Amino acid sequence: MRSRKKTILTAVVVGLTAATYTTLTASNVSPSCRAFRDQMQQLAASDGGFAGVSIEVSKRVLEQASSERYGAMPDEECTARTQAYSAALVALNRSGWAPRMGRAGDEAKQAMKDCRNKRMSGELKTRADSAECSNPRITAAFQDIGYPYMDIVAKYTTARLDMARKTDSGEDSERPLDFALLALEITEIEITRALKGK
Repeated sequence: MRSRKKTILTAVVVGLTAATYTTLTASNVSPSCRAFRDQMQQLAASDGGFAGVSIEVSKRVLEQASSERYGAMPDEECTARTQAYSAALVALNRSGWAPRMGRAGDEAKQAMKDCRNKRMSGELKTRADSAECSNPRITAAFQDIGYPYMDIVAKYTTARLDMARKTDSGEDSERPLDFALLALEITEIEITRALKGK
């Protein structure tokens, strides 16, 4: 107990970030829920599905998002979901469009980069303009490979535009966390559908 208090005190003194506190409290998470969170972070950041190829977030922010999204999940549900989602990942990897996801993701990221560069050069005025510039190309990239869940792509592009508008207006101060939470949500939708064979 004394050691834990000392660690927290040291963190306060040196001004460590909130992510550090998340790491310190992670020891209270059961092994199965820790495994589930790790699995979800890996799925959301890997090249296996839409979030992994399209949404770039740091590992630290993704860890924070998984703690927020799954923090109240009971141990039994963590165990069940870990097993089910592992089966879903196998199903996703066997799909006809899976080998082409990397290409679509690269095209989507290039579209974002091109439009961001236009904004930085002054050709586009706002982040919302940049999102409106790149969103159609993102949609086309996934349509072209036969990705079956185009409503997920629409969810993402709509969220990008909404977040860009909030950032432009000064409302949004948690943009990276919002994207990480979106990545986890999209990953859940995708793998749930894979389990149902849809």
